[in-house]
Amino acid sequence: MDIPGLEDLDVESGRLPGTSIETHYLRQASKEHEDEGGFIASEYPLVVIEPDFYQGRGGVLPRNLAFEVIRKTITHLEALEAWIDGLVEGTPEHEEYLRLVSLKESIRSVGLLHPVHIYMDAETKAFRLLAGERRYWAFWLLRMETGEYETIPAVIHAEPSRFLQITENEEVEPLSTVGRARQVAIAYLEMLGVFPAADPPASDEEYWGFYRQALLGPEELLGQKRLPDNFWPQLGDRLGMHRVSMLGFLGLLRLPEAGLHRADKWRLNQSQIEAILAAPEDLQERFVDLATAHLLPAPEIKRMARLAAIPGRAALEAALRELENPRGEEHKYKRRQRPPIEVQMTKVLGTFRAVQKVTGGDFRSLARLIVANKPKEAGDLCNQLESAAVALRAELESAAKETEEASTVPEDSEAGSNYPGQGSNL
Repeated sequence: MDIPGLEDLDVESGRLPGTSIETHYLRQASKEHEDEGGFIASEYPLVVIEPDFYQGRGGVLPRNLAFEVIRKTITHLEALEAWIDGLVEGTPEHEEYLRLVSLKESIRSVGLLHPVHIYMDAETKAFRLLAGERRYWAFWLLRMETGEYETIPAVIHAEPSRFLQITENEEVEPLSTVGRARQVAIAYLEMLGVFPAADPPASDEEYWGFYRQALLGPEELLGQKRLPDNFWPQLGDRLGMHRVSMLGFLGLLRLPEAGLHRADKWRLNQSQIEAILAAPEDLQERFVDLATAHLLPAPEIKRMARLAAIPGRAALEAALRELENPRGEEHKYKRRQRPPIEVQMTKVLGTFRAVQKVTGGDFRSLARLIVANKPKEAGDLCNQLESAAVALRAELESAAKETEEASTVPEDSEAGSNYPGQGSNL
């Protein structure tokens, strides 16, 4: 099998090109990876692997820092430090960092269970990540803290396969709605033979412009009047989606660049984004900010869009003033610091799904293995799980109490609301 770059491998030492780090000699991977055309390297140097800038998940680090790493204007460690220094507690970026720290500690304790996937870019000859970016940056966090972890287990592929990336994304953690739109666009374009340029995009407009090519007609994109025969059924089989669903996700890419970025990070759902797209273009970015800051549901966004259509927009401005009053500001920051209960439940259930996948449902054997090898860590883990259960129970009780209070309106408040500025005589 012809894997680019392997002809330069020093067979005697197992030394990879461009590094003095010695590795185990590359061997054929498992049957699963053999079908993908991959080899597995027990230890592959982190420093020669670059993050991918076009992927469904959108990347761990901000794009500007990832692009600087690819351009080699800053190092991986400098990019990590800049990202961490700029984090604000309660934001999606900070949540991403906490997940990365958790993954880092897991790798430190039990090692890396699944290797990353890489390929060699045909134009730049650089090794680039295909799947496993979180694991990749978790290794860099470990390297930052310990000075060790110079290498990472990797499956090397002869060419990129976005469909492998899509499969792994769904297995690890569900993508955001914008992430799914990116994923559909990548798969759509790859099936038509349209691939991104080797160099990272110079702007957000260029970055999103690549994905938005999927919105073009076949004549404009390919120079032909229609798509290849059976194109949609084949794409649907690969993505596990119906044509209507795929077109729905692609349509979300019409949102302005800044709106797409924010909707992605704050994980707005499809109904919310479609409601924002119904608003005038000059208000769409503002509506994204409102939806993420105040957790507006789709019906409320649609109401705002209808008000925006009224000439003069006085009704809209009145509704916005009501939304952005001091009480709303207090509510906004309270909700930002504590994610919605359904998000927490999704994370918990996702964790157990991942554990069940690894153990095949045999949790007792896994518990014995952990206790036998890491008794102190096992005790700490039990304490953490108990604390998480207590916090989750408290969150459920708090949510139920808030719902009950919201549904109970005192009689005197109704009387007072009918006569603003006057005290109640009841």
